[in-house]
Amino acid sequence: MAAETTKVLLVEDDPSAATRTTRWLRDGPRGRYELAVARDLGSALARLREESFDAILLALPIPDAPGLEGLARIQNEDPKVPVIVVVEPDDFGSAETAVERGAADCLRSDERRSPALARSLRYAVERRRTAERLEFLTRCDPLTGLTNRPYFQERLRESLARTSRAERTLALFYVEIDDFKRINSTLGHAAGDAVLAEIGGRLRRELRPYDVLARIGGDEFGIVAEDVSEARDAARLAQRLCEVLQEPLSSNRAGARLTASVGIAIFPFDGNDAATLLRNAELAMYRAKRAGGAQPAFFAPVLGERIHEQLALEGELRRALAAGELVLHYQPLIDLQTGRLNGLEALVRWQHPTRGLLPPAAFLPLAEKTGLIVDVGEWILWTACTQRRAWQRDGIVPGRVAVNLSPRQLHGDRFVPTVASILERTGLPGALLEMEVAEDLLVPDDIGRRALTGLRKLGIRLSIDDFGTGYSSLAYLQSLPVDAVKIDQRFVAGLDGDHGSRVIVRAVISLAHELGLAVVGEGVETPKQLEFLREHGCDTAQGFLLCPPLPADEVPSWAPPEVPADPEHGPRRPAEV
Repeated sequence: MAAETTKVLLVEDDPSAATRTTRWLRDGPRGRYELAVARDLGSALARLREESFDAILLALPIPDAPGLEGLARIQNEDPKVPVIVVVEPDDFGSAETAVERGAADCLRSDERRSPALARSLRYAVERRRTAERLEFLTRCDPLTGLTNRPYFQERLRESLARTSRAERTLALFYVEIDDFKRINSTLGHAAGDAVLAEIGGRLRRELRPYDVLARIGGDEFGIVAEDVSEARDAARLAQRLCEVLQEPLSSNRAGARLTASVGIAIFPFDGNDAATLLRNAELAMYRAKRAGGAQPAFFAPVLGERIHEQLALEGELRRALAAGELVLHYQPLIDLQTGRLNGLEALVRWQHPTRGLLPPAAFLPLAEKTGLIVDVGEWILWTACTQRRAWQRDGIVPGRVAVNLSPRQLHGDRFVPTVASILERTGLPGALLEMEVAEDLLVPDDIGRRALTGLRKLGIRLSIDDFGTGYSSLAYLQSLPVDAVKIDQRFVAGLDGDHGSRVIVRAVISLAHELGLAVVGEGVETPKQLEFLREHGCDTAQGFLLCPPLPADEVPSWAPPEVPADPEHGPRRPAEV
């Protein structure tokens, strides 16, 4: 078997001495060496920053590092690399001091042509590798190569300190394989060890590079995940770990099904120190086992139940999207000057198989948080455009169809091209589509502004929903490419008796018209609200007083009430729909 190559950095300012050393190591009787030469300390430090070496030969003195300064700076740059100091034959003081300060060995310059150099290099490298092996055994589990329990606790304390300073949250997972003793008893301990090693690898692949993973017991693993912003994210990761461990393992020759119970503790809510947090995560793991295993559990039962419900709802929503359980209802928008139908707002509902028809508030916030809103939003857009085109072919003219837009959609790279594709595939002109963005979710950044501009180029009408509740300033309201604002229904509800609401509504109408924007009043429920909006020049209104949201098949036969000239006479049917 070929001898292992030893990579050596020689720091030597004498070119002839460097050549002799290189020749002797190359032609020497023992070992194989790869030698790099640096003429001064600066060059040596630069080489150490670029690559690693098994040993360093430091020939003293060095022009740019008097005394033993070179040794100190090299040790500071790479504390683990062994340094063999080479001194003049009569410089015994430097030799002794160098060894006292951590040099691996010290040779006289005339010994570089003897076996003493090779022997010194070999011993220095062997000592370093032995030290590294001992350090590995001190910090790592030899079976899986993962962090061991003592070092895991140290890393956990460090993570808690960082997390506390940054005022963030941290998730600690305690993973135990369910009934692992069955593997050892049926397949033997060697097979059990192989299974544990593969489990460690699987867990590692599911984690981020900076997450801490350790084997903290026979069949127990610990995980520290920093920067976990929400408990639901921790639950989702724990569920994924449970699922990945149920997949067949290559080392499991008997094909036995493995499951794991995962306990979750969240800092700072479930403990402020490493010992408390680890104990509570373990208690949560036992809760998962008592519940049947193969599942995660939070230390705080109430939090766990709520997260479990949210995750279950998220899974149901994914299935609902694929199973066609989502439906659209359409709420008419009425022109307050003519009383005629001016458009329809598409509002999504979930026809849940057991809970009945669910309103948007029951599931859209969850869809927004999980990112499902992108798929849901695309489905809404496709369905609304398809339905509006079908009405057009049937000779029904309900005006524009409006859909609500999520910021996640607006800031997606492919959103505007996706909208263009849907318009093209459905054959709907862009002028018959309106998109609404809630004011409190609208961020006036360059990405959002470019997306809005792209939608305008498609002929799409744009409006700001819930106007007055967010943080719109007059400065950026006039800079956004929007066509209309919708007064939030909370202000409309206040028109029955709240002076402040009436002032705000009058101001919004006036401001919008000065900027050339149309105004829509939403949530109209009383004749008094309707009359106030009409008298003060509001262009369009919607609400249960006029008409509730309708299923698509009821829209063609519906005749919305025309806004009366005198509210006391009651509503009249419109001249046309």
